[in-house]
Amino acid sequence: MSRYNHYNSTENVYEYCKKYFEVHGYAPSMKEICEGTGLKSKASVHAHMQKLFDEGAFESEHPGHPRAFRIAK
Repeated sequence: MSRYNHYNSTENVYEYCKKYFEVHGYAPSMKEICEGTGLKSKASVHAHMQKLFDEGAFESEHPGHPRAFRIAK
């Protein structure tokens, strides 16, 4: 069972990525985000990430490339 609350998955994705950046210095993969947040599919991770891009929380100079995003705020 994941340590994250599944009722607020977008925030969980944001927090997981933020912590991953702090530890590793680069972005996590979709699979790592799935495993770290307890989400079942890469499609659901993609949807939450797209929401974070739309909100300005994530940014990328190379959209569509793996691990090519950073925390904007």
